[in-house]
Amino acid sequence: MLENVFELALDSAPSLVGTLELLEGFQLMAKREAVKRAVERHVSNFYGKFMAEINAAKKHFDLLRRSPPSSPMMPRYAGAARAASTLIKRLEQTHTALMAVKHMLPSVAEEADVLNAYELTHQSMQQFIVNTHTEWFNTIDNSISKQLQANLLVQDKADRGLLSMNFDRQLLAMSQEVSHWERLRMAVPYIAMEIQAQREKYRVLRDNMLMVIREYNKVLTALDPEERKLFSDRIRALDRRIMPGVSKLNWQSDKHALEFYYKEARKHCRVADSCVTEFKAGMARIDALCKGISEGLLIDVEKKKLYEYTEFEAVQGKHHAMAKQQLVSSFQEIQKTLAEVHVFFEADSEDVQREWVKFTVKVDKKVQDALRHTVKRSLQELSRLLNGDSKTEVLPIFRVTMVLERNQHVELRPTIQQLFDMTQKVARDLITVVQTVPRLGLLATARQLKELEERGEPAPKPMPTHYDVISSDEDATLRTIVQITTGITSVADPVQASLEHFEKRYKKLWDQDKDAYIRRYEKAQKPLSSYEADVTEYMNKEDEIQHEETTANVKFLFIDCGPLKQTLIFHCELWKTKLTNLLNNLAAAELRSLHEYFRSTLEALSRAPQNLDQLAEAVQLHKRLVDEKPKTMARFDPLRDKYRVLEKFEVQVPDAQLEQLDKLDPEWARFQVGLDEAATRLEHSKDAFRDKVKAMLEAFLREIATMQEDYTRLAPTNHEGTTSKAASAFVAKWKNSVANARAKAAEIKAGMDIFSIPQPPYKELVLLERDLDLLDKMWSLVAEWEATYGAWKDGLFKDLKVDEMEESAARYNKLVSKLGRDIKGWPVWSWLKDTIDAFKKTMPLITDLRNPAMRQRHWQQLMEHIGTTFDPASSNFILESVVSLRLDQHSDFISELNVNATKELAIETSLASIAATWEGLSLDMAEYKGTFKLRSTEDVFAALEDNSVTLSTMKASKYYLVFEKQVTHWEHTLSLVSETVEIILQVQRNWMYLENVFLGSDDIRKQLPQESLMFEGVHNTFMKHMQRLQTVGNVVKATTAQGVLAAFQDMDTKLEQVQKSLDNYLESKRQQFPRFYFLSSDDLLEILGQAKDPQNVQAHLKKCFEGVKKLDMLPAGTDGRKQCESIGISSPDGEYLPLTVPIVTEGRPEEWLNRVEEAMFLTTKKHLFKVLEESKGTKKEKWVKDNQGQMVITAGQIVWTAECEKALSEPEGAKKALRLLKKKWVSYLNKLTAITRSKLTKIERNKVVALITVEVHARDVIDKLIKAGCTSTNDFEWVSQLRFYWDRDLNDCVVKQVLSVFMYGYEYQGNNGRLVITPLTDRCYMTLGAAMYTRRGGNPLGPAGTGKTETVKDFGKALARYVIVFNCSDGVDCKMTGKMFSGLAQCGAWACLDEFNRIEVEVLSVVATQIATVMAAIREGRKRFVFLGQDIRLIPTCGIFVTMNPGYAGRSELPDNLKAMLRPVSMMVPDFTLIAEIMMFSEGFSNAKVLAKKMIAIMELSQQQLSKQDHYDYGLRSFVIPIARAAGALKRLDPDASEEVLLYRTMLDLIKPKLVYLDLPLFMALLSDLFPGVELPAADGGVLRAAIEQDLRETGLQPIPEFVTKIIQIFDCKVARHGNMMVGKTGSGKTAAWKCLQRTLTKLRKDHPGNDQFQKVHVYIINPLALSNDELYGSFEESTHEWQDGVLARIMRTACKDESPDQKWILFDGPVDTLWIESMNTTLDDNKLLTLLSGERIAMPPQVTLLFEVEDLSQASPATVSRAGMIYLNVEDLGWRPYLASWLTAKTAAAAADEAGGALMVPAAAGAAAVPIMASNVVAQLVPQLHKHIDRYMEAALEHKRLHCRELVPIDRLSSVRTFTSLFDALATKESGLHLDDGLEAFSQMVELWFLFSLIWGVGGSLDEEGRKKFDTFMREMDTRYPSAETV
Repeated sequence: MLENVFELALDSAPSLVGTLELLEGFQLMAKREAVKRAVERHVSNFYGKFMAEINAAKKHFDLLRRSPPSSPMMPRYAGAARAASTLIKRLEQTHTALMAVKHMLPSVAEEADVLNAYELTHQSMQQFIVNTHTEWFNTIDNSISKQLQANLLVQDKADRGLLSMNFDRQLLAMSQEVSHWERLRMAVPYIAMEIQAQREKYRVLRDNMLMVIREYNKVLTALDPEERKLFSDRIRALDRRIMPGVSKLNWQSDKHALEFYYKEARKHCRVADSCVTEFKAGMARIDALCKGISEGLLIDVEKKKLYEYTEFEAVQGKHHAMAKQQLVSSFQEIQKTLAEVHVFFEADSEDVQREWVKFTVKVDKKVQDALRHTVKRSLQELSRLLNGDSKTEVLPIFRVTMVLERNQHVELRPTIQQLFDMTQKVARDLITVVQTVPRLGLLATARQLKELEERGEPAPKPMPTHYDVISSDEDATLRTIVQITTGITSVADPVQASLEHFEKRYKKLWDQDKDAYIRRYEKAQKPLSSYEADVTEYMNKEDEIQHEETTANVKFLFIDCGPLKQTLIFHCELWKTKLTNLLNNLAAAELRSLHEYFRSTLEALSRAPQNLDQLAEAVQLHKRLVDEKPKTMARFDPLRDKYRVLEKFEVQVPDAQLEQLDKLDPEWARFQVGLDEAATRLEHSKDAFRDKVKAMLEAFLREIATMQEDYTRLAPTNHEGTTSKAASAFVAKWKNSVANARAKAAEIKAGMDIFSIPQPPYKELVLLERDLDLLDKMWSLVAEWEATYGAWKDGLFKDLKVDEMEESAARYNKLVSKLGRDIKGWPVWSWLKDTIDAFKKTMPLITDLRNPAMRQRHWQQLMEHIGTTFDPASSNFILESVVSLRLDQHSDFISELNVNATKELAIETSLASIAATWEGLSLDMAEYKGTFKLRSTEDVFAALEDNSVTLSTMKASKYYLVFEKQVTHWEHTLSLVSETVEIILQVQRNWMYLENVFLGSDDIRKQLPQESLMFEGVHNTFMKHMQRLQTVGNVVKATTAQGVLAAFQDMDTKLEQVQKSLDNYLESKRQQFPRFYFLSSDDLLEILGQAKDPQNVQAHLKKCFEGVKKLDMLPAGTDGRKQCESIGISSPDGEYLPLTVPIVTEGRPEEWLNRVEEAMFLTTKKHLFKVLEESKGTKKEKWVKDNQGQMVITAGQIVWTAECEKALSEPEGAKKALRLLKKKWVSYLNKLTAITRSKLTKIERNKVVALITVEVHARDVIDKLIKAGCTSTNDFEWVSQLRFYWDRDLNDCVVKQVLSVFMYGYEYQGNNGRLVITPLTDRCYMTLGAAMYTRRGGNPLGPAGTGKTETVKDFGKALARYVIVFNCSDGVDCKMTGKMFSGLAQCGAWACLDEFNRIEVEVLSVVATQIATVMAAIREGRKRFVFLGQDIRLIPTCGIFVTMNPGYAGRSELPDNLKAMLRPVSMMVPDFTLIAEIMMFSEGFSNAKVLAKKMIAIMELSQQQLSKQDHYDYGLRSFVIPIARAAGALKRLDPDASEEVLLYRTMLDLIKPKLVYLDLPLFMALLSDLFPGVELPAADGGVLRAAIEQDLRETGLQPIPEFVTKIIQIFDCKVARHGNMMVGKTGSGKTAAWKCLQRTLTKLRKDHPGNDQFQKVHVYIINPLALSNDELYGSFEESTHEWQDGVLARIMRTACKDESPDQKWILFDGPVDTLWIESMNTTLDDNKLLTLLSGERIAMPPQVTLLFEVEDLSQASPATVSRAGMIYLNVEDLGWRPYLASWLTAKTAAAAADEAGGALMVPAAAGAAAVPIMASNVVAQLVPQLHKHIDRYMEAALEHKRLHCRELVPIDRLSSVRTFTSLFDALATKESGLHLDDGLEAFSQMVELWFLFSLIWGVGGSLDEEGRKKFDTFMREMDTRYPSAETV
């Protein structure tokens, strides 16, 4: 029980002293052993607690010793002593109590230890206090009192001149120390006690000084820098009062002087403060007035009120007047305030007055800003009323009326133009309001104005008015006025649509001339149903108009359509009246016609016939009337129907017409009775006339027989005794007799017809007519022959035209032969036939003798042969002479002579032609730099080649001897011309090249003085000779002149010597700055030639450095610089790196470029160290944004390496430490991802994305270390990583991996992005690093798209090396590689030779030797080595890497010696999912892992399930990377959108364009399966789609939605990638698509100048297959090794140099094959470099795009396919219908244009021929019929051809249709029957016939025989009108 009491009491003891008191009591009470043991136990517990307290005190004491108290209330030394003293007192209290009762307590084992511990602790604390005091004591220097001699105040000039207290902190600290040491009763130094004694005095003085400081600083801080200048006089006066405290008075100065000083200082500070306060108050009033001005509105619009447009203008005018008054009032108040403020300064100095001038300008600027703001707000309010905004919709504010104007158009009243003018006027007036406010700002002080006047200089120009400034301000006025204009004009389209609705729907109500239409209607004889339908239609139209809306709201317009509706209804009524009146008139006319018909015919039949003619007429009339009876009866019902219709439409018909209508049936009955009576009368008349007719016929037959007998007896069929003239007279006489007989036969026939007597055949008369006609032809031919032969016979022989004679003889022979079929027996025929045959036999002789080739020598030979002389050129030598000389007997000799003459003439003609050619051929010279150059020699060399061949042919002829001398002369001449022209061209080429070098660069002239002198001599000689060539002109005369050839040969020799010296000079420059090895000679010469101006070298910096685009150069004279200096570097992406030390960039380029290189290395190193140091204390977001990307990434990797090694340093806690590190890294990545979602500049985004890419890998490595259970820094999982260290000893960055160690390269990279690092990348790094470490090269090899080149480049980026990527081709030679390796060795760079195995095997063998030489030198550790015969320096960091696609076409096998030097790295399939995840994560996607899996799933499913197409590719370059980048861009545009939707849209945008028609549904199904429920809103395409559709319409094309979408896809793909291929069959619209896009973008640039997405487009078109590889890319001439640019190289250089924002498209229109496309691999991938064999590397800027227009990619390698974006244009999207639609539209447009007096030809469609013009009325009928026939025939014909027929050459549908349209346009013309003259029915029939003809040949023309038969059957089934014979 007692023990429990003890326990409770001791537990509740407040302290150890209390515990001792209880134990003392308990000890006295303890009598029993158990109680004594309990007390003993509790004593033991007490000692344990005391020991714990001692330990706690020791712990506090140890902490105190390590870090003394930092409280401002506790001084350093005394504070530590006081704390130790407190601990001593705490322990002493317990110890004292223990010592007092110790003798009473039982002894325990712990006692001695505890007391011993206490003593030790107590002693150490006491000693600490003593030591601390001693240490402090020693710090007090006797000279400390001198600190009191310091001035009272210090003025900080760097910080606005503010004051601060100058009381030494050491004195304050000493004062505190003294106070505390005195409390501890410790000794204090005398000097300290002396100062401490005056502590109160110094405190009071310090307080007063603080008041002075506060008041003075208040004045200064209240003023901004400009205001301080204004108060400068007052501040100077105040400073005079303050300065004694700064410069004279100290803390020991006289007390009264100090008191006087601070009182005076405070007084003047208060005065200055009062002045500043009043000034600030005035400024506040001015600001308030300006705010009032800015918050006012210059427009007054009552809400929900509708204004008439004149009323609106009036209201605004009234409001503007009020606003002007308010502005004037505010201005006057501001002016008054300024005057009050000016009172403070009016007596101040001139400097202050000048500042006052500036101050007034500042106030004036505030007023102007306020005015600008109110104008801007007012204009924006007006714009909001017209356009609305995101919060409010547009409400109607103007009332307008829709009316039909007198110009026959539906228009608004007022019109949109009037509204536009009114709102523009209101806007202008609104701005004009500010004219009431004059300018406040002064131009100069009074003194300045006076000085100007005294000097006679004009006063300063007055400032432009507020109105002038504000009205021309783009932001305040112009942009908003454009919005207002846009707002007003935007209503034009909907209003126009509304107007067009009425125009289109009801235009024919008013547009047509009603009277003209009614006339045409009447002429067209429309059926009654048409009348009824038309009148009903107008009635319906009337109802339709009544149902149209009477009012409508269109944006800010309230449109009243009532007046228009009334007008339209009136027109409907008018049409009805016109049509019913016409119908009534026609019915009345028909009724009158019937009654008149009955009356007139009966009257004619009632008259008796007096002769045969009258009888015949009567019989015919009766017969016709009887036949017409059914037809006449048929007229009754239609007539009655017309009257019924008139009754239906309630038309008033006159009573007289109705009465006639009722009489119609009785009159018809009377008419029939009359016909019967007439028939009886006619029968009686016939009987009387029949016998008379028979007698006349018998007499006529006897007369004909007599005529026949007479003709046979008298006809002249014999030529003897008869002339052709007499025969012709005979024929004429008998033709007259026969004609009379025929007339009599016709007269008799009329009578015979009455009595139905058959007419006899009159055979004798027919035979007579035939014989007479033959006789006429025979004698006409005789007369014609006689006349023709007579002209030949008597003409001069030399004038005979043999060709005409032969033709005439043949023609006569043909005519005679034709007549002979009927009259062979006539003697005259036989005579003429014999005569002509005899003449024809002499024709060969005449032909030979008349040969133009016959020369005098030939006639001489003939005369010698026949033994007779004659003169063939005399006037006596005629055709008759040839006969008389009997030359026909020597025809064989003459024939042989003729052949010889002809052959010799050919040679003679050729020689004359050669002479004429060279006589007229001049040198094509052009002006060039003060002389002339030979521009083109194509004509010369073509003529040389042709003429040389001609001369060789002549020499091979047996007829050559006659012309031997001439031929030899021309051979020598042409040889000389050829040689001279060639040497001129060679000299000219070398001269032009060297002229730029030697005459353009003083540096080169100084370096090569001998060569310069030699070149000057050549230069002068060359100019003189070229001038002479220009003067002479003629090729032969100029080039064969004496001494020309020798002179040019001498020049050529000298130029070759100069060129050799120049090459040596360039080599020396390259050795001085080795990066020049990577430039072409032309670029290097350009640099050296422009050495005077360093700015000219800027363009070439990117070719020498990875991350330097330009230097921040400050020219001499800037900021006192004596030389041009560079202070910073700008990278290609825009990042800026300030140089640590400015460098001089003047003098020789190779020298200052070396300085640039050194400065770049030094700056990169220093910035890296700085960024590394800042990484410890700076916030990560700020750290990332404020520093360069390369430094941030590298410093981050150094930190990561250090953190990981720190975590692995303790094996036991490594796992936990790594987990904590991973958590830290994940948090860091989350912060970076958050940054990507914020608004970043392009540079910052590139930086953060690259950083995330690297840091994600860092996170993954940590995770990998955790999973692998790494516990040491020597574990392989860690050692195998690329690790970065900052070596403090070396003060350098070191990179390690396994055994490899690399020094960081410090090549500035800019923000050029980093590669996603996968396990494959890690392995590649490890292998390449090991290869480098063992002094070998690397050889990544594998299929396309596995990242070979990119991995090498990224490894170089990681180590900060300069990596040169070069795309190899079969044109690479060992000279080129030698030059590159020489540069690499001398500057320590890396080369990545892409597609290395495309180099030819022979060259590869030499390249192997070159690489071996470099590697051997590195292994041997040489500083210099001999390479290609030159001793060069060696930087061992250089590396050579080659990448290959083994197994592709055109690839070589590497030689074994090369394989041994290049360590292979197999690059197979990378981890697509990981790459996609990291890329999307770096683009800001939070759900990247899931989305990456979906992306890769789509890729794999597409690869498995979609069709196999040549242009499909599923790899990194073509699938993963572009989708991830594009998704990131969308994410930035819409950060809050669903990430699934963004990825869905991206995949749709990038993959859908490349899919063929059949794959589209399957791909959409795959997408919907992987993204269930995701639906995209239909994209309207925005302004681009609208512009494309408009352009297509303007160019006569159809805006097919699918085609428009393809054009937009081309645009989207072009934005995403710089190389894109448009793939599709002929007819899919590839060319039309890019041309449309080009026109659209150019137009949009004009319409939307602020949108950088749209730029003007320039297109360079190349047909790659029309050029060889050398012609395309360029090549070295084999003979001179001189570089010749290719077409592409020149275009690329031109386009890439142009830095304007205009888009440059280089379009390759032609098939893609590996022969030329492989050389563009580095151009198409992310390197964007065109590498030429000359060593030049042309970098593509963003504004240059490559486009390919191809049918397929069957010949392209996967490497090419993976690099380019693909847009597949499906033929199925277009088909043939749009082409026909455009064709028909063009016909209509052409007719309309022609009618309006427009162009004669209108284009049908892109690529189609021009459409022939037809009359508009013809086209109006033609087009609907063509539509009908096309619908009926075209598709059926094309489908039948496809299914059942075969073509010899397959032709696509569109080509067939185009052939059809061309045929129809050519054939269906007015001349071929296509006109309306014969009526509509005949026109329709002709249209159909020509349509079918064109269809048959257009569609069926390409079929084979079997196909044509099937097509024939098909056409017959479609139309049965074809004839049965032959095929269609």
